[in-house]
Amino acid sequence: MLKEWMNTPWAQEAHQASLNSLMEAARSGEQVHPAFASMAVELDEIDRVLLDQLREQHIAVLDCCLSRMTRDKTFAGRKEAEHGTEIPLVSHMTMIMPQDGDYEHVQAALDNLQRMNLIAVRMQTESKAPADVANNIYEDIYLLFEQVVERTRQQIVQQHPQYKERSVRLYAGEIVLTALGSRFLRVCKW
Repeated sequence: MLKEWMNTPWAQEAHQASLNSLMEAARSGEQVHPAFASMAVELDEIDRVLLDQLREQHIAVLDCCLSRMTRDKTFAGRKEAEHGTEIPLVSHMTMIMPQDGDYEHVQAALDNLQRMNLIAVRMQTESKAPADVANNIYEDIYLLFEQVVERTRQQIVQQHPQYKERSVRLYAGEIVLTALGSRFLRVCKW
């Protein structure tokens, strides 16, 4: 499969363009990290789309979990501690959706970019219910994935009935370039 992909015209053009930009940067005196050549080979089309968007701005991200939280009262009922477990329903939801609707491809691209330390995913806030994300970009993301979240929740509840009455929790954040990612994009142009 990898050999087939590497032999596609798109992959060969992207690889050659990356290598050309690396050589041009090195000739101009730019410090080119030795890993950049192999990193450029490991990018596919979705990776490049994500990196292109990150050139301009951060990307909003939403994680969704099914939460089974309990509260324990401590000494004389004065203090409550919350603890429990969560099962991920859908991770790293963004507004970026491939034309074929295969969002797992986007998630794999995000994982790949994190593995190469080109991006970081910073989760910032927690919402206890989908309604809590209203009036911002996260509502749009949730609405895009609402059917997927519900289908996944139903599958989990069938396998683990103890989660039937549990709540959906949303975690909002953003995807940003790392220092290595910023330098990589400055040197590699495609």
